[in-house]
Amino acid sequence: MKQNYLKYLLILLLLQNKSYALRCGNAVIVLGDTPQTVKIACGKPTQIHSLRRGKSKAIQWTYDFGPHAFKEVLTFQKDKLVQMNTAGYGE
Repeated sequence: MKQNYLKYLLILLLLQNKSYALRCGNAVIVLGDTPQTVKIACGKPTQIHSLRRGKSKAIQWTYDFGPHAFKEVLTFQKDKLVQMNTAGYGE
């Protein structure tokens, strides 16, 4: 019972802070993680794109988890995860 209560409390806190995390297996990916951490947890991305944001460079990784799950698009700047977005269903 106590364990369920803690799970619900954690979910409420995450929703309240508008935080976002990606779960890969047993690992949780959050903003600030390095590309190496993400690759160890989630494996090789399906696509990699280089972007320019003003004067800075960014790298965007896309993970396609299949037709029954959403794609996840992760953006890195200066070796830190700075943005996570959910795209449409995978292929």
